[in-house]
Amino acid sequence: SKMDSWLDDMDNYVSHDGAFYMRKWNDYIQIRIKNQIYPHCIGITIPFEKLENYYSKANPDQQVHTEYIEYSLGYAYKTLQFDYGIDDLSFPNPSLGHPRCEFRIIVDSCDSNGFVSSTQNHLFDTDWLNYRCCSRRTPEMDVSQCETVRITVMWRFYVRQNGPIAFYLVIATPLLRAAKYSK
Repeated sequence: SKMDSWLDDMDNYVSHDGAFYMRKWNDYIQIRIKNQIYPHCIGITIPFEKLENYYSKANPDQQVHTEYIEYSLGYAYKTLQFDYGIDDLSFPNPSLGHPRCEFRIIVDSCDSNGFVSSTQNHLFDTDWLNYRCCSRRTPEMDVSQCETVRITVMWRFYVRQNGPIAFYLVIATPLLRAAKYSK
């Protein structure tokens, strides 16, 4: 309907600058999964300065990095659904191999009374996925009782000096269906 919205067209609050990109990574590189470009999408990466920090420390232990983006819905929408996957940029050179990484996407309902801290607010959770993940679709999430939704992305990886350490991720076709109001 005319009241439906794309998340990538809405105002948002992000955890760190340089983590979320709307529709393209920059003026020259489109966001894509398996060579498919999406007109509505959000690219997600670990910000450059955070990656530099991981490389400089070269900690042999597994690292976990988290970023999130929030959207104020104001109870105006009925459902949220999107596709997700790994951007083609994650595999720049086959000789370097793939990142030794897993990722997870969690969608939570938030309200202005506090910070999300329990699983009872989870609307969706991918569990941990690896480089074999192809494009997938979430179920329709009921957001009719949501003041705000938070999409949290987590990476679990080992730092290596001779190749990529974490995936570029994509949330594609993120559609909010408007709530139907009766008069």
